[in-house]
Amino acid sequence: LGETMRVDTQARAETDRWDNGCAISLGLALDADSSRLFIGCTTKAVALDADSGEVQGTLDVAAGVDIIAFNAELQHLYLNGSATGQLSIARVASDGALELLATETTAQSTGSSCVASDPHANIWVCDANAGKLFDNVRRSMTGVPVP
Repeated sequence: LGETMRVDTQARAETDRWDNGCAISLGLALDADSSRLFIGCTTKAVALDADSGEVQGTLDVAAGVDIIAFNAELQHLYLNGSATGQLSIARVASDGALELLATETTAQSTGSSCVASDPHANIWVCDANAGKLFDNVRRSMTGVPVP
């Protein structure tokens, strides 16, 4: 539960396993350019070096994180918590350190959650109970650098 494993997809074999510091690991996002893996835990985010498994950064956030997304262009990590209706936005430093930029209220939802971002700095968050998307999350943020 609190581990991340590296898998050789061609050999279909586990090549390494690292403690990620999570009680439960819920979401993954990859920054391939920096060889960094982000793990969403129920109450925090963890940045791991994808080659060594070394923890590069952690960030405590509101409880309820269940899915994450990463925007490589902005170096932002998005942590959505459907149970709490909170989206945490973090800046990722060049060394993997994580800094909270903002927390936005979205919608509490049960049974399903999503967050996605694109190269144009748009962010979408699911509201599964209402069957809709929040598509203006970025425009409602204050103090968060966007292009």
